[in-house]
Amino acid sequence: MKSTMGAAAEQLREQIGSIRHPERGEFPTIVVSGTSLSDMKLRVEGSPGLLVLVRQRTGLGSDDKGGASGMDSKDVPNFFLNYSGEDRALAERIATAMQSKVAQWCMSAGDSLRQKIDA
Repeated sequence: MKSTMGAAAEQLREQIGSIRHPERGEFPTIVVSGTSLSDMKLRVEGSPGLLVLVRQRTGLGSDDKGGASGMDSKDVPNFFLNYSGEDRALAERIATAMQSKVAQWCMSAGDSLRQKIDA
């Protein structure tokens, strides 16, 4: 579970941390905390303009507390779980834990996998 948490946190840091304010060159500060997938929390900090940009590009929620945005794992809209055959049991445990946090799956039969990953 610890390595799964680390991988999820790193993926969030990579996705959000690559967003850069076009005029200031500022990058967001990302803090991921929690001891399991069920209590994982995400906090993004930066200038108000940068946080607007982060929300636009990621769809993450906001608490509008002037320069910081508290984003719980329930506000993260999408996860993509890729695994090999030997990791199927672990992937199923992760998917079950994640499903308890997600109101609905964002893919349906006939959806383009490539387009969903890109989105």
